[in-house]
Amino acid sequence: MASIAVFIALIGPVCLALATLTFGASRNSTEGQVGRALLGGGVVYMMLTWPIAGIMVMLWLRRARSNAEALNPDFRHRFARGWVIAGWIVPIANLFVPPLMVADVLRASSAVGTGSRVVVAWWTTWLTAHLTLVIGFVAVNNVEYPRGASTLGHFLLLTLALFAVAAVTLRSITMTVARSQDGR
Repeated sequence: MASIAVFIALIGPVCLALATLTFGASRNSTEGQVGRALLGGGVVYMMLTWPIAGIMVMLWLRRARSNAEALNPDFRHRFARGWVIAGWIVPIANLFVPPLMVADVLRASSAVGTGSRVVVAWWTTWLTAHLTLVIGFVAVNNVEYPRGASTLGHFLLLTLALFAVAAVTLRSITMTVARSQDGR
C-alpha cells in the first residue's frame, strides 16, 4: 500500500514535468494556460498527496519493523521503535534515521545478508529529488525569462527522474521485505 501511495503521489512531479512542454508559449495562449494549470496543479497535488504517502510509508515501516522483531528477536535495531515515526518528523534526524531504520528492517527480515545498496539508492535519490526541486524553483526566480523557464524545465525533468527512481527502489525494498517476512 505504501509504494502504491508513493506512485500516486508521483503524479505531481509528472504534472510539473509536463508543464515544461509549454514553457516559451505566450501566457494568454491555450498552451500557456495549460502549462500554468499543470505547474500550479502539480504543486497543489504534491501538497495534498505527499503527506498521505508519507503516512503510508511510516505505517508500512512500523508494521514491517514489528514483524521483523517478531521474526528475528535477536536482531539489534539501531533505533528504538518510537523512531519509526519520529525519525521522519524530527528535524536533522529526518535526514538519516529513516534509511537506517529501513536498512535494519531489511536486514532483520531477510534470511540472506541483504545489502543496503538499494536503501542508499532510494534515500539518495529521494533527498536529491527534493533538493533539485527547490534549486529549480529558486533558480527560476533568479534568472530572467526565458532562460529562467528553461532552467526550471531542466530541473523539473531531473526531479521527475529522481522521484521515479526513488519510487521504484522503495517498491523494491517493500517487496523484498514482504517476501522475506511472508516466507518465514
